[in-house]
Amino acid sequence: MTFTIVLSDSATKDLQHLPRSVSDRIMRALADFARHPDPVRHDIRKLRGFPGDQPVYRMRVGDYRVGMLIIHAKGTVIVLSVHKREGLY
Repeated sequence: MTFTIVLSDSATKDLQHLPRSVSDRIMRALADFARHPDPVRHDIRKLRGFPGDQPVYRMRVGDYRVGMLIIHAKGTVIVLSVHKREGLY
């Protein structure tokens, strides 16, 4: 199964404020996850403190964390935010 990646407006702004090399690396990681959705390979964890009907996940890409919703029924990943680790938690 492959996923479609959808960037929210805030995630798009977050990526625009990052150095080009970092944003490219994050986009490559998201594209790789869309083709090969293995949570262990991509260091994806479910975040606590969010409603259970639509859990929020984070993907680790170097020093950055990508907050996202994974909607399995639709085959969609909605990227919510991209931040350095110390700015996210």
